[in-house]
Amino acid sequence: MSEGDATAGDNSVQSSSAGPTLASSDEELVDLAELTLTAAGYSVKPTLLDNLTILVAQNRLNLLVVAATVSVEALLISEASLSRLISERLDADPSTRWDGYLILMTTQAAETRQSTALFGITYNLRQVRRIVRVGVEPTRSGVAQALRPVLPLSQTFFETATIDPLDLLAKRLVQDGLEVPLVDESISRFRTVRRISADGESVRYDEIAGGEIDE
Repeated sequence: MSEGDATAGDNSVQSSSAGPTLASSDEELVDLAELTLTAAGYSVKPTLLDNLTILVAQNRLNLLVVAATVSVEALLISEASLSRLISERLDADPSTRWDGYLILMTTQAAETRQSTALFGITYNLRQVRRIVRVGVEPTRSGVAQALRPVLPLSQTFFETATIDPLDLLAKRLVQDGLEVPLVDESISRFRTVRRISADGESVRYDEIAGGEIDE
């Protein structure tokens, strides 16, 4: 299959093949995702699935279907039909050596009652890998962090090089569906845990991160 085959043809996908989504898009996140993936060298084509705008993107290694919904509930609703869509595209030519990724994003934070369903999607590895990100910041940097698993290392380093690693971990945990208060409490505790430096002196993480420890 040539690179253009997966995205050739009409810009819409008939609901009869993929099923209704009953969800609506976060167009701002979709636009940011398109910019980020294009900058990373992907061929990107916006496609309409019922009333959900999705991105079908590909390079020589990966085939992606990316959706950004207005809520966590809409994300959960749309997952099944989008999984079928990308699976059908991959199955159309078994000789193609693409890795398939379904990427689902929303700016809304998850509620406790939704955590089990979100983890169930994330760890469902049948046919394609599913990447779920909630609480995504509607910025180029926030979307790049959400798309990190499918971006070149050089681009992800540029986007995150100046971010404190614990801040980055906190954002990732929230995007994975954990509640913000729980994440904040855990990270705060870790920052104050006393650790042992190379010379045996007890120091705190925030002292190390602030550059207060002599080499």
